[in-house]
Amino acid sequence: MGLFRLLLAIAVVLEHTANSPWKLMRGFEAVHVFFIISGFYMAMVLTKKYTGPSGLKKFYLNRFLRLYPVYIITTLLAISWYFFCQLSTHGTASKALIFTISKYASSMENILFWLPNFTLIGTDIANWFNFSKSGIISIAGAAELPVDEKSLFWLGGTRWVPQAWTIGSELFFYILAPFIITGQKYIKICAVILISFYLLFSFSGNFLYGGYFIWVFWIWLFAIGMLTFLLFERFHIFFTSIIEFSNKNKIPLFCILLSLFILPYAFHYHTPKTLLLIFSVISIPLFFELTKSNTIDRFIGELSYPVYCTHMLVAELNQTIIGYFKLSYSYLPGANVLVTILLSLALVFFVEKQIDKIRAKISL
Repeated sequence: MGLFRLLLAIAVVLEHTANSPWKLMRGFEAVHVFFIISGFYMAMVLTKKYTGPSGLKKFYLNRFLRLYPVYIITTLLAISWYFFCQLSTHGTASKALIFTISKYASSMENILFWLPNFTLIGTDIANWFNFSKSGIISIAGAAELPVDEKSLFWLGGTRWVPQAWTIGSELFFYILAPFIITGQKYIKICAVILISFYLLFSFSGNFLYGGYFIWVFWIWLFAIGMLTFLLFERFHIFFTSIIEFSNKNKIPLFCILLSLFILPYAFHYHTPKTLLLIFSVISIPLFFELTKSNTIDRFIGELSYPVYCTHMLVAELNQTIIGYFKLSYSYLPGANVLVTILLSLALVFFVEKQIDKIRAKISL
């Protein structure tokens, strides 16, 4: 499933590239498919790998080591790039929102605005609120645009890695997942789906972008992923007897699945969201079965997280360079994808591979 995950990450890269003519999938759709995949994998590792008395501790520690190092490096790079721009332009570059609102905020509020940038916890919660010059924090309502206005600021703009809000949402799921997948797990999963649906349809319209940033409205996607894994496990023999996975048909099947995801967008057709999610639920076990023993695909998949983490910083860097040298902005989509992948390769080899050695010892 590695190549599939990387393509989802690249879809987000292209979505965040201004006026990109290339599209693999709409960004929010790629994020939602990622949530389903996350639920699928978490159900798998919690039922197969992190069992026993110390399973819960190992699970949380491994999740931390998987997410935090690359994220904090990206954050530090983003802050460094900001100060470089300030120094090289003698302070005329755009000021970061977190510094703009600091003069209106109390010491405690400034700590609250900065803390999620370094802990990862709460990176999504900032997107739920606005902050006024009078020092009032208020919920970002449906009619309020996330822009820096004269007297009202969207706190989502205080994140140095803006797209990390999805990681913050996943953290809440990781906290809950071990308790959902034990005992009456089918009942618990169905309860999570029903409650999340109820909250989504009853209250999401009162929030910015229909509650897009609020994890309780979307935890049903993680739960669907968990349910997909459990059903896949229960009917695995029946599943594999229908589709014979041999070395000869693995590549063609994999290519067909990817094509069904991507080709509609190549022809400027947006797959209906419900159909896309249904197809994702069907396809994710297939992707897993087709690639689970492929080390190359596994390595490709390792790039997806650093690609997702770093791509907005890379986009800003590339846009500045292209503007400085007066190049055509038509190069921007290709440059964003290429540089993001190169940076991600460096992070995988020099950071994640070293961290994986520690993770492997923890899993023993």
